[in-house]
Amino acid sequence: MSKLEVVYRLGLAHPLLVMDNTSRSATAHFPETGNTVQFNVCDGVRWPDDGHGAFEMILLHVERECDPQDREVAHTNAKLDEWGVVRDAATVLGRVLSYLRDEEFPRTVAGYPAVVSENPQSNPAVRIAEAEVLFDGQKVTTLPLTGFPSIQIAPGVWDRVCDRLQRGEDVPAYRGFLLDAYYFATSGDPLRAVVMGCAAWETALRRFLSSSGVKVPGRANNLPGLLKLAQETKGNDRLLRHPAETLPKLAQLRNKLLHEGRKDLAAGDVVDMILAVDAAIIWLFRP
Repeated sequence: MSKLEVVYRLGLAHPLLVMDNTSRSATAHFPETGNTVQFNVCDGVRWPDDGHGAFEMILLHVERECDPQDREVAHTNAKLDEWGVVRDAATVLGRVLSYLRDEEFPRTVAGYPAVVSENPQSNPAVRIAEAEVLFDGQKVTTLPLTGFPSIQIAPGVWDRVCDRLQRGEDVPAYRGFLLDAYYFATSGDPLRAVVMGCAAWETALRRFLSSSGVKVPGRANNLPGLLKLAQETKGNDRLLRHPAETLPKLAQLRNKLLHEGRKDLAAGDVVDMILAVDAAIIWLFRP
């Protein structure tokens, strides 16, 4: 057997304040993929001058056994994805950041997000990244990665932005929750996506009922009860087919997560649920 190593060098978007002995590697093994990931703090090591404002560097070192013939494809992102290398590295990064934030509470108020992203470079705690691929100890390639999501201004968007700014318009809270939910769903943190999706839907229902002058009785103080009142208020008991099928699953999944903790969630299913919430909110406020 041969050994594949992928070393992610990540320049952080936040400075490290190290007051502990961090010589020990934080290590996780993933039996389902066969990958072992080490997280190492490089105390005092900063990204070179072209690091776009990155602070200290951390290393994610992924190792796995491979067949000798895999050398020819080991440098491709598609193969690293297939072997779970990218996902496992991103999982370790998100978990370590979550543990650090949890350990420091309430001594410090964490000013950085701790999420499990789709890949290491898309984690909001990362400013810049690269990955060095080695096969049997020999360097195969260095993959330049980016941690910079783009801010897209599509045709027609800028005029709408200008108009909204002139009106002094705020983005409604339920839209903000929905956008956060979609971000988490597409960035590898479906658990938070489910929670934020439910928050978006419940907030939208309550806003609609309040603006319609409907007082919510205690017995209807849940998502199904709120939806029923909204349907009665609109005089239309038909919701769009897809949301009508999907939204009850979202609330049930949220409740299951709250009672049983984190479960393996399929990202595609959660994305569908968030899009269903979006369609339902459009239905809700449509005249």
